Amino acid sequence: MKRAILFFASCFTILSGFAQDRAVQIQVIQNDKIVIPQNGIVELEKKPFKIEIRLTNLEGVYLYSAFADSIYRLKIDEPIPNFKDLPAMAMAETEFNTDQEMIIQNESWSYWFYDKKMSWHRFDKNSIKQDGENITATKTIKQFYLPEEESKKTLKIENITTPLYLFFVTIEHDKKGNAAKELERYKLMINWR
Repeated sequence: MKRAILFFASCFTILSGFAQDRAVQIQVIQNDKIVIPQNGIVELEKKPFKIEIRLTNLEGVYLYSAFADSIYRLKIDEPIPNFKDLPAMAMAETEFNTDQEMIIQNESWSYWFYDKKMSWHRFDKNSIKQDGENITATKTIKQFYLPEEESKKTLKIENITTPLYLFFVTIEHDKKGNAAKELERYKLMINWR
């Protein structure tokens, strides 16, 4: 009986603590299989892939994606440049990811979020799954949009020749909507084969 009470108390403590946590989990999927990073590096074929985001007690995650590693190489204790202005630097993307693309820009970020009060989001249209405080959503990537190029060109995955650097960060917003505190960061480098 004592063991049963202790076990129940332990489970309750874990679940109570978990309910208050805010976290993000990120997976890369290609050919319907999760691709496991090795030392933060994911090896992908030069064809479409998906990024699956699981948000726990969070509305969204910011993403800096680039073919250069300037932000990616930040150490865990180094501040993100212009951190407070992060929300203002987020670029608009198509609703429901109709273009199935990722924006690559040196001065801007993407904000992938889900708010059940809104009639749209940045993920694939029917990919949202809710489980208590958890939201899982998927974004399919078939191409990259480079708005800084003169022609604002689109680059197909099969034409990529350099690694792709992804830097995800979750934040706490202040009352004005500015970035107040960094919660978690996650980095991935994608190599192509």
